Amino acid sequence: AGTNAEYMGLFVFQRVSKKSISMITSREEAIAVAGQFISAANTNNAAAVSDLFHEDYQSDQPIYPSRSFIGKRQVFENHQKMMSNGTPKWTVLSTTAGLDPEVFKDCSMWRVNLETNIVMSNKTHVAVYAALIGRRMIDGPVLIQSVRLYHEPVHSGDQGSIQSAVDTHFKKSNLIAVVSTGQLAIATVQALLAQKKTHIRVIVRPSTSQDKVSALCARFPENVTVVTADVNDADSVGEALRGASAVVCAIGADMGIAFSGGDWATPFLQTHRAFADAAVREGVEQFIPSQFGLHPSLTESGLDNPLLAVKDEAASYVKSLGLKCTNIYTACFADPWFSPSLQFNPTQDLVTVYGPGSQKNGYVTVKNLGECVAACVMNERFYDVDLHVVGDVCSYAEIVRYTEETLGKTIVPTYQDVDQLRSQFQQLPAGSMFKAFVGLQLDIALGYGDKVAAWNTRQSFPDVQFESVCEYLKSNLKATA
Repeated sequence: AGTNAEYMGLFVFQRVSKKSISMITSREEAIAVAGQFISAANTNNAAAVSDLFHEDYQSDQPIYPSRSFIGKRQVFENHQKMMSNGTPKWTVLSTTAGLDPEVFKDCSMWRVNLETNIVMSNKTHVAVYAALIGRRMIDGPVLIQSVRLYHEPVHSGDQGSIQSAVDTHFKKSNLIAVVSTGQLAIATVQALLAQKKTHIRVIVRPSTSQDKVSALCARFPENVTVVTADVNDADSVGEALRGASAVVCAIGADMGIAFSGGDWATPFLQTHRAFADAAVREGVEQFIPSQFGLHPSLTESGLDNPLLAVKDEAASYVKSLGLKCTNIYTACFADPWFSPSLQFNPTQDLVTVYGPGSQKNGYVTVKNLGECVAACVMNERFYDVDLHVVGDVCSYAEIVRYTEETLGKTIVPTYQDVDQLRSQFQQLPAGSMFKAFVGLQLDIALGYGDKVAAWNTRQSFPDVQFESVCEYLKSNLKATA
């Protein structure tokens, strides 16, 4: 099903009536009938397609005689099967119509030549060339009476039934592309494997070291492949996504560039646009962009926070292309937030509290978020929705208490004042990653989490066993103590 095929069809139209035959009166009418077929095929309505066929419609396929059949009922079943896994996209490239006296001595018959392109549900591109023959009868609709198909072999020696041919051509791809090799990407792949979604392709940058690629290949089973894609090369990105039904773009900003004062936003946007454009060309159904952070509408920093603004712009671009977009917002990642890089190192008596300490915030582990992302993949319930994933909600006062109980010592935290954070955020230059992180600290100081969000997360993902902040701190602090 991965090869291209050319079809040559001879469609015979007949206007059904108990009365005598009369001529089709115009080329426009003949073309209109052909257009009705194309339109019906693009509307995800198998009944509308089959209504255009005669009750005793006959399909002849000389190369595959076992696929020949009689009756419009089979037409309905074929198109219903095609559409159950997503509507194939028919695009008409050219249309001509006219009388063909060399072939048809009966001047009541017309031929419409159609050149079309179909992107099928399994992402196969099929070129279709069809000669549609029409005959008009009095006081009745023009119906497709017969078709004669000629096409290149799709599978060598394939002589299966028409049902098996439909199943082969229109089987939904189960390939999932995961872009990035970061912690969330790895957690998502592990969760996909656990959920038996096992046809996975991990896409990495050309700059990824061969040692890292080898380590990834060794870490996962053979059905997880690792490929390289150059985001500046449309062909490279398209090849990386070929055959995929879903893309998880977990690629983040380059922090090395960001904190050295370089332009980190443009490459981030370029990567998302390149993969989104390629996803459209390759017929990808679902796209999960790299949101995975606070929702700007629920924060004080909002779209003045350059990181939230760039992520929002990337997701908006994906949506503008008509892809089924799943935006996944989160609260704080427990893994980096409770780490020395963000001034949390209680074994060395370093704990920074943003704000007064009584405000509630939401947290989620990377592992749990990966499980939620995997649950969204190829799940129509999560198409074109915004999700907010919060694993647990607690205050900094509770975090300090959990830490003291685990380590068995008193913690004296350092407090960051809200007004000072706000002033610092306003003074930092636009586009700076430092501004982005101070903005996140400000939003945390004001309190971002709520128990309703955590409850809703559990309702959306009942199979995910969310780790509480207390459990996370106890297990990780004991490991480092």
